[in-house]
Amino acid sequence: MSRFACISFIVSILRNAVLPVCCLLAGKGIAGAQKVYHCMTGIHLYELKPGSSTPQDTAVLQLLSLYKDSLAFKMEELIAENKTPLSKTQPESTLGNWICDAARKQVSRQGIQADICLLSYGSIGKEYIAPGPVYRKDIYELIPFENKMVLVSMSGTVLHHLCDSIARMNGMPLSGLSFTIDSGRAVRIRIGPEALNEHRIYTILVNDYLLGRYSQLLAKLCHRNRNTGLSLRNLLLEECMELQAKGVPVHQVLEKRIAYAE
Repeated sequence: MSRFACISFIVSILRNAVLPVCCLLAGKGIAGAQKVYHCMTGIHLYELKPGSSTPQDTAVLQLLSLYKDSLAFKMEELIAENKTPLSKTQPESTLGNWICDAARKQVSRQGIQADICLLSYGSIGKEYIAPGPVYRKDIYELIPFENKMVLVSMSGTVLHHLCDSIARMNGMPLSGLSFTIDSGRAVRIRIGPEALNEHRIYTILVNDYLLGRYSQLLAKLCHRNRNTGLSLRNLLLEECMELQAKGVPVHQVLEKRIAYAE
């Protein structure tokens, strides 16, 4: 399991165990460790580097050992079967399509309707998921960050400009939206089966990291934002377990959601 995925799992599932450890380390000021600020907790932590001469803290080791076996057991839980290779590519990818489709589907289960889902490529931590069993650890490696989903409303005119920006970046994971890249611009834009209406207001589901990158621009152009409080990783876990309960495998193909003009 990747370092980010392991940390994310511990923080989200074993928060009550980890934060006391963090506070303990921060309070001691461990020699040989680099002091770092943790934005989630607002406290200073001490990062131990490999090869450090810092002696082991038995109290910390005992506390973490209580959760080691349960952590390993939980991460090896089979939660889905994957039928097709899922990869992270541009301008369109099976991995990006599946994540965006699943996120939009699962928020709709909670009464939240979005015309489109957009994600940043940087929020996807794995390059590839092979056909076969999918374990809980795979989803933590796939979404290693604590991304929350936000609803953004914008006019069709603003959405057109956003599509042009995506075209200049050679694509982005998306759902509910399709267009062709022609000379660095988005043409033949469609939302679902319908052509883009520049006078309509569209609701877009984005991860908070993506929103943060364009916060000043979107604050000026968007009608409103709403933080759903829903974790992207949890939405994918729910999708996997729903499919598994139905006996249906993960199946995703390329659909020319974003394609280059011929």
